Amino acid sequence: DTVIIVIHVPTWIKQHETLGFSGWIEFQELCGTLGNRLRMVLSGDIHYYKRMELTSTDSTLNVVKLENSNTNCFKTDRVQLITAGHGGAFGHLGHLIPVEDAAFPVCRYSPAQTYKATTEYPTFDDSEKLMKDHLLKGVFVSGYGTFAALMYFLMYLPTIPQDFENGIATGLLKQVYTSTFFYFALLFFTIIIGITLGANNSVENARQAALTVFLFFLHLGLHVLVAFGLRLSVDTIFIKAIFGDVPESNIDWLTLWLYCFLTNSVFLMLASLCCPLPTYLYYKTAYALFKHHWSEIPVNLSLVNSSHKGFMRIGIQETGDLAIYAVVIDEIPKFCQANEARQVIEKVRLLEKIELSKHVQEPEGSTLV
Repeated sequence: DTVIIVIHVPTWIKQHETLGFSGWIEFQELCGTLGNRLRMVLSGDIHYYKRMELTSTDSTLNVVKLENSNTNCFKTDRVQLITAGHGGAFGHLGHLIPVEDAAFPVCRYSPAQTYKATTEYPTFDDSEKLMKDHLLKGVFVSGYGTFAALMYFLMYLPTIPQDFENGIATGLLKQVYTSTFFYFALLFFTIIIGITLGANNSVENARQAALTVFLFFLHLGLHVLVAFGLRLSVDTIFIKAIFGDVPESNIDWLTLWLYCFLTNSVFLMLASLCCPLPTYLYYKTAYALFKHHWSEIPVNLSLVNSSHKGFMRIGIQETGDLAIYAVVIDEIPKFCQANEARQVIEKVRLLEKIELSKHVQEPEGSTLV
């Protein structure tokens, strides 16, 4: 008999150190136990299509051209590792998950067999372009900016010009460190940033723990610095416009309230415009240096981008071989109520068809379990 494993997580991808998944050993043991009966492993979880194929075997790969089509059709007896988690959900980006090969034994005591990525949708280049074109816009419309702007506002809510006698920057620092509002805002920021970090990161060793702490303080520090810089700029401009110089402590209440109203209003508006930028810079830095946040970045992109959806269908032929169809939609159409189904059908295309043989040639040096 031949076996197809259906598993919720593609452990051969998620075992990569930047993704921090822990199920790799168990998966290897399962494949080793099945031996040459294993024909395909099918998984979801990551929202894209990726097919990896066994390469270290003597079996051949035949390529057959589909009639009247530009799509490749493959007939093979090599073991397939397929991730097809797209469906209608937001799409993950392949270039954020830099896993192009995997190696583990097909049989329990045989040498490790190597799998190479053969098909990926969207492609590496398309993924990079999507991130470059849409990430900043996605962060702005995600709602995170609104939350961060309110936290900025809360940090400096009790700011008053009487504390600026020794300089505006010194006065702001003094107010921040003695303000309960600042620590409330810091607590909220800590919770949100912690959730963002923990969404796809499993801390299982000292290196991952150190990286998590570093990324946390990097994200939080960027926001604190930007908030301080914005508030310092606003107070400096309004102090010169209203008082001409740093005021003395005896300010009448009407002028004080007018100053607080104007500065807080302008600060809140500027914060709503600027506070997505630290998060954008953080995502770019975390990815460039550590390949981190492979899941959170495309969530932001999905708010402004609806391209590259995919599905997979499997049929069993009379011979017992499998016919695997990868179906994709490059761009979701803007629906018209009268003709929605036809609009979708016109956009669907076949990415590839794989005919997977039921019978497998035994790899050299291995034994059936």
